Amino acid sequence: MQSVGKMARKLVVLTAVMLLGLLAISPGIGAQGQSETADLTILIRGSNLSDALRQEIAKFADERGITVDYVVTAGSWPDYFEQMLLMHLGGIPFDVAFVDQTYVPNAARGILSDLTPYVERDGLSLEEFVPLGIDSFHWRGALYALPTYVSNLAMGYNRDMFASAGIPEIPTDWDSSEFSWDAFVEYGKKLTVDRNGDGTIDQYALRRTPPWRIAPFLFDGDWVDADGQLSLRSPELVRSIEAFAELSVEHGIVHPGGSSSALAAGQIAMEPVGQYTIRTWDGYAWNYGVGAMPEGGGPGTRSTILYADGFAIGSQSRNPQLAWEFIKTFVTDPEHGMAYPRHSGSVPAYMPLHLDYLAEVGAEFPSVDWLRFSEGLFRGRVFQVRFSPNFGEIETILNEVTNAIFAGEKPAQSALAEAEPQVLELWNRD
Repeated sequence: MQSVGKMARKLVVLTAVMLLGLLAISPGIGAQGQSETADLTILIRGSNLSDALRQEIAKFADERGITVDYVVTAGSWPDYFEQMLLMHLGGIPFDVAFVDQTYVPNAARGILSDLTPYVERDGLSLEEFVPLGIDSFHWRGALYALPTYVSNLAMGYNRDMFASAGIPEIPTDWDSSEFSWDAFVEYGKKLTVDRNGDGTIDQYALRRTPPWRIAPFLFDGDWVDADGQLSLRSPELVRSIEAFAELSVEHGIVHPGGSSSALAAGQIAMEPVGQYTIRTWDGYAWNYGVGAMPEGGGPGTRSTILYADGFAIGSQSRNPQLAWEFIKTFVTDPEHGMAYPRHSGSVPAYMPLHLDYLAEVGAEFPSVDWLRFSEGLFRGRVFQVRFSPNFGEIETILNEVTNAIFAGEKPAQSALAEAEPQVLELWNRD
């Protein structure tokens, strides 16, 4: 009789094979569908692949006289990574995979290759990248992807509302002491008003409570301690979650419905934004600006979160050297390397392309000081909780806990302490 483990593995392999019937197998350049003869197979989510990017990849292929196939998947990042795992277990190879930092620890399970030997052989200086972009893909001494673009959060705001309320614009200097947490709350109260005098508030400072992931970073805290252990009881973390809850429970400056239509209609004064958000905001019928995030800790502690996406090589790649050539080209080349940042509306992680990109978007969207906006990339922190192989389960728990706190149903300190044992068990489980 077969063991349960072997039977389960066979089932997974069978599922992987069946999966190919569900994946959107895209015709390759010079080939039809996923082909054993294609020189390069790229695994990517549909939302990360536009016609413009296909054209740029076609240029890359034509320059080298190679054929390229795509395996294009739909759904969320977790769905995508599950499909990647099934392909790996089913022995279905891919050469290049587009990944985000959520996948770093899973990559260490043998699905992706360590890029360090390629980096060292070619003398590629990692010091030429936004440092946290590289940190996002390091795990236990290996580099599992090369970042193509990075983004940070800053505070977007409605300039018209600020002017009407007599409030100064949010400073763009991340070292400024002008936009403290207390000032942020004070502004919020002045910006939350009944505009038409019918007794009902119709303008709010915030559309929703800011993302709980960034909370401790604004208060000189983190989700992990100095030893890299996840902790939900540090004073800075507890205070930050309390402060976020107070925005709605005590101060009443958060829109009760979190409506995106209210933002579009000019009824929301402030919203944390990434570089990619500005393309949407530029279509609104009100004037906008972007400043630094509010500072909850002491002077000089202002920080934010950094996100990174990049390219990896599948461990079963049939042509790893060509895969590396693709990655290096679409990250560092002055022409090809701008393709994915332009598509995503985020900043190249490779510094030699950094300033050119900021000048480009600055000319297109002059309402934003892009250089100052993107200083947050160097003041940010990596959300290390995403590095857990069990991040999905951890995120579900923390979503439930913070939602209860932000709704005023539970005090922050006791709710976080109650959740910590379960979260730690997941964090420490391989």
